[in-house]
Amino acid sequence: MATAKEKTSVGLRARAGATEGNLISKEVTQDGMTVRVEAELAGAGAWVLRVIGRRGQVSQWTEFFASSAEALTTGLTAIRYEGIEDFYDDPVFRYLWNEKEPLQH
Repeated sequence: MATAKEKTSVGLRARAGATEGNLISKEVTQDGMTVRVEAELAGAGAWVLRVIGRRGQVSQWTEFFASSAEALTTGLTAIRYEGIEDFYDDPVFRYLWNEKEPLQH
């Protein structure tokens, strides 16, 4: 079994995505899983970072970044070290996986 560091450092590929005004996004694929990393301008010199999983769940950072490059680099680093699976499918949103499964509180 590979260690977490080995698993997350192999096969990470980022593909340039949309650049529309104040939003820059990149698709990141690792081990057959793809997520989208987004940096969005929220105000003067304040960029918001989000990683969007396969079912639309969003991991959003609470801090602002000085540039889109800083935000995207932080997102890519998080995916590399935490593992893409943490962003790809979040068990908190398990009710989205199967529409027949009841919503649990």
